[in-house]
Amino acid sequence: MACKPLIFKGASRPTQGATTAMAVVAAVKFLPWVASYAMNIYIILVYVIYFMIKSFKDKAEERKNWDAFHPILVAEGLFAVANVLSYLRLFFMYTTSSILGPLQISMGQMLQEFGKFLGLFLLVLISFTIGLTQLYGKDQKDPAKNQTEDCEGIFCPRQSNDAFHTFMGTCYALFWYMFSLAHVVLFVTRISYTEELRSFVGALIVGTYNIVVVIVLTKLLVAMLHKSFRQIANHEDKEWKFARAKLWLSYFDDKCTLPPPFNILPSPKTLCYLVTSLSKWVCSHTSTGRVKRQNSLKEWRNLKQKRDENYQKIMCCLVHRYLTSTRQKMQSTDQATVENLNDLRQDLSKFRNEMRDLLGFRTSKYAMFYPRS
Repeated sequence: MACKPLIFKGASRPTQGATTAMAVVAAVKFLPWVASYAMNIYIILVYVIYFMIKSFKDKAEERKNWDAFHPILVAEGLFAVANVLSYLRLFFMYTTSSILGPLQISMGQMLQEFGKFLGLFLLVLISFTIGLTQLYGKDQKDPAKNQTEDCEGIFCPRQSNDAFHTFMGTCYALFWYMFSLAHVVLFVTRISYTEELRSFVGALIVGTYNIVVVIVLTKLLVAMLHKSFRQIANHEDKEWKFARAKLWLSYFDDKCTLPPPFNILPSPKTLCYLVTSLSKWVCSHTSTGRVKRQNSLKEWRNLKQKRDENYQKIMCCLVHRYLTSTRQKMQSTDQATVENLNDLRQDLSKFRNEMRDLLGFRTSKYAMFYPRS
């Protein structure tokens, strides 16, 4: 039986929804390339800026006297992040391994679930941070204490409520609360012995944060990651083979010949493509070139029409094959159900006869001539 193409009448022009969907698909395909290009640019710029600032630094001034946002300190921080990202790019090579590949795919899926959880966690963190900062942020710091101790917040050996004086200090304290590393003693949140209500409200907010985040949200994150891992583990072999084939095909694409940062320099292939494009552009503006361009446009339209027809045929055959296999499974299931019912009916009939024999009844029409035992 030949499969007819699925032709939808009245849809000669793409609708607005179809156009939007095509644009979204194109954007999704384009985003990984943009992200990879942006990461390459970031790593290259950080390397260049770091070595430029390193060469022009002032050696006469000591590092301990530098400002917190000194260019060299900023460059070193960005350089550290660039090193982490550059080495993490090798993580995608694990896709070729049959042992580490499924783990890498599972980790990627779990990171997506963690991104969803991060939105909820940030909302809770900012909410409690604003509340504690509003409660303790108006207190004046003790000048004598600042002279004796050159520290503040959770970084001090003797903890006090100055951890909640600023927004960032409160964020640090609440974040490290999850790991039991911010030992901010609750009784010191009391500004004075007469402010019992303020101390109670502060302790209540911190305790509620511990219940919501440490007990509820962390367990929710573990459950989400476990569910994501189970979903991938059921068909991890298919996912890994698909990712490996995708990695293989990326080497056959017509992309950059050299890896970053060497791809900034033009290669001979780039120069060849540039010359070919210029020659085609010049030839297309001649009379012979216009005729060839019109013919090529007609051939392209015919090829596109044939491709669409083949796509419709293939989709029709796939749908027909799926429906046929589903129908066969349903028929086999129904047949097995009928056989099970027949077996059950026979078992019930045997059981009924055995029970009648045990109770002294006879099922034959001559049962009246036989005495009961």
